[in-house]
Amino acid sequence: KFNELNRIVLALGFRDPWSSRLSTLNTSSDSDTDKLRELIDVLKDWRFKPEYRNKLVSIRDDTESSVEDRFLQVVNIVERIGLREPFRSQLIALK
Repeated sequence: KFNELNRIVLALGFRDPWSSRLSTLNTSSDSDTDKLRELIDVLKDWRFKPEYRNKLVSIRDDTESSVEDRFLQVVNIVERIGLREPFRSQLIALK
């Protein structure tokens, strides 16, 4: 699931160094928590509205929720940016 979300995020058109950071996540042997944290760090630097950026930071720093819960919260935020098909359907399928 994580790699699928990462692939969708990569399709948003990030430039280096962000695209390099995202590409590295697919082959990373880091824990799921660390990979999610890195994905959030890249996303929060993107052109999200401040309210979403603040939510991403809260999700990243949340140590009480499970990785799965935080993953779903990130999926919900990415969904709000209005992706076109086929990415929208793929994102919805991750839930």
